[in-house]
Formats: sequence, C-alpha cells, structure tokens
Amino acid sequence: MHERLKRSDAGVSEEIRRRVERTFIEDDAADAQTRELASDVIALVKDIRALAGSDWHRHPDVHQAVVEAVKTWLEGIAPPEMKSRGAEHDLFGFLTGDDPLTIGRTVARQRLAKRPRPHTMTNLGNLIRRMKKENGQ
Repeated sequence: MHERLKRSDAGVSEEIRRRVERTFIEDDAADAQTRELASDVIALVKDIRALAGSDWHRHPDVHQAVVEAVKTWLEGIAPPEMKSRGAEHDLFGFLTGDDPLTIGRTVARQRLAKRPRPHTMTNLGNLIRRMKKENGQ
C-alpha cells in the first residue's frame, strides 16, 4: 500500500489526507448496510473480471454478467415482505401512484443524464490534443 501511496501524484501525505477525508464522507453518506453493499458489488465485479479476463466497462457480455450478478445479489439480501399499508404509508415521501420499479428507473435515469459520457470525454480530449497540435503546442 505504501508503494501505491508513493506513486500518487499528490504525494504520500496528501494521498493519506484524501483517503481519510473520503472515509469520513463515506461514513456520513451511507449507513453500514449500504457501505457493505458497495463492498459486495466491488467483490462481485472482481470475481467476474477474474473469470472473464476483462473489465465490465470494456465488454458488453462482462457488463451483462455484472448486471445479473448485482441483481441476483440484491434479490438474495432483500428485506422480508411487508404488508401494503396503502396511501397512509407514503414510503417515498410524496403521494405517488408509481411502483418502486418505476421510481428506481427514474432515479437511475436522472443520475445517468447528469453523468458525463465516456465517449464524449474521449472526443473532447482528442479535440483538445488536435487543437494543440495545430497551434504548435
């Protein structure tokens, strides 16, 4: 670990500071079960990468395997069924006729819309390099 810290552009002290700060942020941002879920997803991704020899974000079949693994994992750790309580129990904090699947898709799509597209960033990087080359930089 010390070798990885030494290779950091920021230096060992700055990298340690960043990691400690990130730990505090993560501790505040999520409960223990959510942090455990994140760790479980990372473990699933590592297992599939070891089997496939490729990263999930580089090959569509590996991506599909990760999606299925995460889905299966979440189904396996689902909370016990609850009796429906109707409109008086408004789980999402607002009255809605939408089911949890629709709400989940909507939240995910909203986050995806805010996320920069990798190919856009690559194209932007290529454009900047081309412009620098044209300008003799």
